[in-house]
Amino acid sequence: MDKAALTKRLRAVFVEELEDHVSTWNDALLRLEQGAPPADLQRTLFRIAHSLKGAARAVSLPTLETYCHGLEEELDALEGAPEGELLGRLFAAADVWAEVARRLRADEPVEDALFAPRAPRAMSHAPASREHTGGLRVPAARLDALLVRAGELSRAALRVEERERETASLAARLRRLRAQHAPAERRPFDLCLAEIDALHGALLDDATELTRVARDTDADVRQLRLTPFGDVCVGLERTLRDAALAAGREVELIIEGADVEVDRSVLTALRAPLLHLARNAVAHGIEPPAVRAEAGKPRAGRVRIGAHLRGSEVEVSVSDDGRGLDLEALAERAREHGIDPPETEVGLARLVFVAGLTTSDRVDALAGRGVGLDVVKTEVEALHGTIDVETQRGGGTTFSISSPLTRTLVRVLLVRAAEQLYALPTPHVLTLRRVDPRAVHRIEGRPVVLHEGEPLPFTPLARTLGMPTAVPDDQLIPTAIVQAGRDRVALSVDELRSVDDVVVESLGERLPRVRGFGGATILPNGEIALILHGGDVVRAALRQAEGGEVSLPEAADLSAEPPTLLVVDDSLTTLALEKTILESAGYRVLAASDAERALRLLDQARVDLVVSDVEMPRMSGLELTRALRGRAKTRGLPVVLLTALSREEDRRRGLDAGADAYLVKNAFDQTELLEVVASLLSDPLD
Repeated sequence: MDKAALTKRLRAVFVEELEDHVSTWNDALLRLEQGAPPADLQRTLFRIAHSLKGAARAVSLPTLETYCHGLEEELDALEGAPEGELLGRLFAAADVWAEVARRLRADEPVEDALFAPRAPRAMSHAPASREHTGGLRVPAARLDALLVRAGELSRAALRVEERERETASLAARLRRLRAQHAPAERRPFDLCLAEIDALHGALLDDATELTRVARDTDADVRQLRLTPFGDVCVGLERTLRDAALAAGREVELIIEGADVEVDRSVLTALRAPLLHLARNAVAHGIEPPAVRAEAGKPRAGRVRIGAHLRGSEVEVSVSDDGRGLDLEALAERAREHGIDPPETEVGLARLVFVAGLTTSDRVDALAGRGVGLDVVKTEVEALHGTIDVETQRGGGTTFSISSPLTRTLVRVLLVRAAEQLYALPTPHVLTLRRVDPRAVHRIEGRPVVLHEGEPLPFTPLARTLGMPTAVPDDQLIPTAIVQAGRDRVALSVDELRSVDDVVVESLGERLPRVRGFGGATILPNGEIALILHGGDVVRAALRQAEGGEVSLPEAADLSAEPPTLLVVDDSLTTLALEKTILESAGYRVLAASDAERALRLLDQARVDLVVSDVEMPRMSGLELTRALRGRAKTRGLPVVLLTALSREEDRRRGLDAGADAYLVKNAFDQTELLEVVASLLSDPLD
């Protein structure tokens, strides 16, 4: 191995060691600051500085080596616990090391200026959690891949079970055929049946063993992915300390449920929201010590972060005992933004999740620069989770997050609506029922059903997703009572199928967040089910209920020949999603995984409209559009570009290339796509 390769490998190991030491260093300093006996903790600090000095030399970082040597000398000469400027320099050292680790991970240069004297910063990110066991570190991506493979193994086991049942059915048919022949003619059947019975027995044994292996593998991999909740809280105490100093507050952090084990990918995704909420508690919740004392409260405010399990979900709360939300100020800010404030206190409190609404006039590193709790809400919902808030004037505020225990394997209710299969995560499903049409009441003209004495908005799932809906007959209507936070709705479907554990497949990097959907899954029989986002679906249903009947985009008359659409995208998952949406609206859909295949299909079939991605290998969507405009046969063919490129110059390039519409995937709404398609088909260009 050459020197450069060796240095790169050593630096990867060094980064892991450095991040471990940052966590231990911060913890020791916090305990010293709180008055813990200094002797052992100072030895810990000295040992870390000494260890990192040698490690920095090994990975050819001489400036870091010199920096650590200086810390080592200061600690060696120290008598008693560090205070004042020295304590500040020691806290700043942790910030320097964390930045060195970040730069090395990103393959960025570690400049000498990084080690100039500095005050400790208010940490914007909690240090990565590190386990201090002698275990082997396994990259999370590898565990994700293992879990997906375990899911594929489970599907393979189900397919083997299906083959076993088919073999048994074949043997039964052969026995019936044998019985139709005279006894003298049955010997060939007997020989064949004996072979089939032997094959069936072997298949049955293999199916049983494969099912056991798949189940055990899945359980083992899921266990490997579990991490204590306390790991996500590593660094929060340091972060709150710095935030409190900057704001002139006194704050005590209490962690509850540190031993609760959660999938590490969920904890990683929760780290930023928890950090934001904890800092928000200091910036907006906890009062100055003098104000608290005057109100009869302890001078030090409390920020409490807790976790507990509820079924297949983890519930995380961040609460403070501060002043509570200023609901009147929130209502006033809402009016300034043209929003009619809700009439209830619950509704007013939820305004904190609206982008741009804040009651803080201060703009600094602590209170933020326009990045509010709407970002936290988006991050939580990306986990298929929900967030809610409760507040009491003078008594504090609590933010409650509910999230599935894992991101890659979820338990879902499979339902069919508008001839498409959907998967609804079971944490959002309260109960299932069949509703008698005569039990559907109307309040102010809007349909509702009673659930435990509470009237709930009643709407078809297909309509909520912007799909055509069939007129229900007089039969009982399959219905799911669904909740997100404290909101509940009754969603009618065409069929309630089953409850299953499914592997979540991403919609792809270029389709990161489609409104209403959180992914897709491939079932053992090969069917694709779109995984619904419970929060989006409930909110969409409530918006429809508040606005009355919704006018939906209509596809062509389904009694006539439906229009044929061509969808072009190099992501197979995105292709399947768009194809499903358009087919559910009544269109006939052809699919191509690149532009060259699309051109060949256009030579072979009549197509009424093209929906294309832009970024594709070999030939882009822009080049495809120009090619279509350059051919006499396709010059007037409507083209919709559906892409993740959201800049105005990208949009101009798309329209200049000849596209009739340009839609952005990041803000993708299937209703908008259907409206654009219907409009272009009803008003063809000259």
